[in-house]
Amino acid sequence: MRDAVRFVILCVSLFTLTTLLQAQSTSVPRYEVGLQYVLKQVDASNTCFVSPPANRDCSILSQGAGVRFVYNLNRFVAIDSEWSFSPEGTGTGTNQWGGRTQQALFGVKAGWHGRRFGFFGRLAPGLLSYGHAVNGVQNGTTQLTYGRLTDFQAYGGVAVEYYPSRHVALRYDAGQTYTNYRANNVQPQGYSFLNIDESQRSGQMAMAILYRF
Repeated sequence: MRDAVRFVILCVSLFTLTTLLQAQSTSVPRYEVGLQYVLKQVDASNTCFVSPPANRDCSILSQGAGVRFVYNLNRFVAIDSEWSFSPEGTGTGTNQWGGRTQQALFGVKAGWHGRRFGFFGRLAPGLLSYGHAVNGVQNGTTQLTYGRLTDFQAYGGVAVEYYPSRHVALRYDAGQTYTNYRANNVQPQGYSFLNIDESQRSGQMAMAILYRF
């Protein structure tokens, strides 16, 4: 009887140990941090300097760099955040955009983690900020003044990841941003700026290298 009990205990112990080892081997690192290259469309063209423009598609391609931080809740869901900066200027500013841009997104990534590859969908609200938008006129002159202008933005897209090792991830993102441009009633003499609330959809992609731990 004692031998039978010992045998059962041994079997249960081996089963428990095997289960724990398998769970450990298939777990994913909790944190990911790294650098990224970003290519996105931003509203910035001089064709939108007057209202109404002949072509409302006023976007240009803007390159930038940034950082990304990921917190993996489990193998399938993660908190995903990023910040990027585009050093390229966007040309002449208007009352709704202009200058270098900064972007911050904070959202959720959900999908499948494999041993070598991962495939995910991503939704992230955030902010898009222009550093040189028209915000007024100097007193007694027609000289424009400039400042920072920040609007709400949301991102939706997909991400593909490759894991050459447990602690390194190479990631590619592609998707669409939805930016809400607020009405900004700045109308200097001699200019005819747009002054409407509107949402614009633009493409965005990013490539990142991440350290996982």
